[in-house]
Amino acid sequence: MGPEGPESFAEAILHANMDTLLPKLFEAAERILHVVGLAQRTGILEVKELVNETLANCWAGDRSWVPGAGATEERLVRYLCMTMSSVAVNRRTSADVARRAGVEALERELDASPSPSRRLRERALLGRIEQALAGDAEALAVYGMLAEQLTREEIAETLQCDVEHVKVVLRRTRRRLAAKGISPRDDGEDRQPVSSE
Repeated sequence: MGPEGPESFAEAILHANMDTLLPKLFEAAERILHVVGLAQRTGILEVKELVNETLANCWAGDRSWVPGAGATEERLVRYLCMTMSSVAVNRRTSADVARRAGVEALERELDASPSPSRRLRERALLGRIEQALAGDAEALAVYGMLAEQLTREEIAETLQCDVEHVKVVLRRTRRRLAAKGISPRDDGEDRQPVSSE
């Protein structure tokens, strides 16, 4: 174990007290499913499935490990909550896309779909944002939840922190993006920048 705690997720789990960790994760997963809107939608994602999928993704290295995230059980729970939020939002988005996959929805989507050049600009912008926020899982999670149009209050509830902490993360995110010369307006569209107010 390094000076900041476990150096990998595997090391953090090996040192974690699963008797106290799992109940906290199940409780958090239930809250996350409620906030993301999946608690009432059966068959999409259940509490145990969310916890198991999150742990499997982290164990497989599909999620970036943040140094110090496992220094305490509280920090490990926070890290896993951010990851569970991401998994839940992805699952909800996939379910919504599948639900709207009818012919009429497909026709509307084709009519309203952005041009190839706009999609390319958006992908490039997302890549630049992800690169600028690399190593800051908290900033990536908050930015992703904002992109999913969750409110600061919903983000705070999902991450088990207060709204003031979300504002701090947003300010940090905005500074990191500005330092890299990145603005959400870089895609050529008139969109509002990330606000920390």
